Amino acid sequence: MPYLVRDIALFIALCVTIFFIFRSFVTYPPLSGQLKGKIEFTNDAIIINDTHFNITSIYKIDFHFGDYYGEVRYGYRSVNPRLSQGVNNRVEFTTNNDEQHIIQFKIRTKQGYLVLSSFINSALNSQKISRYRATELIGEESIIIPQN
Repeated sequence: MPYLVRDIALFIALCVTIFFIFRSFVTYPPLSGQLKGKIEFTNDAIIINDTHFNITSIYKIDFHFGDYYGEVRYGYRSVNPRLSQGVNNRVEFTTNNDEQHIIQFKIRTKQGYLVLSSFINSALNSQKISRYRATELIGEESIIIPQN
């Protein structure tokens, strides 16, 4: 009889563990903060909550693309959620009057960063970002150099 109770307890523990492991593949971790505001990238400006930062008023700029919504994070064994919220992305820029801005934003798809190609090309052509960095961000095939 004691072996039966132990076996039942082990079976229940195994079922619960398997449930949480499978659940980790289809759930998102909670955000540890809030996404507020609106950011928009045009060909030659960043608009943050209706404040325009034209490319000419920016001294330097850089991007970090860390993840996208729904990306499966591998490399660890855990029952924690593995799907990403897609908010580990940011733009960092310094204006000509030394105001530094670091803005995090959400990318919704795997190739979502490519919608920033026209802005990154404008930054490259305005010498606000290096060609090497622009190539790292959007790839050589997305770099557009105007013909003079």
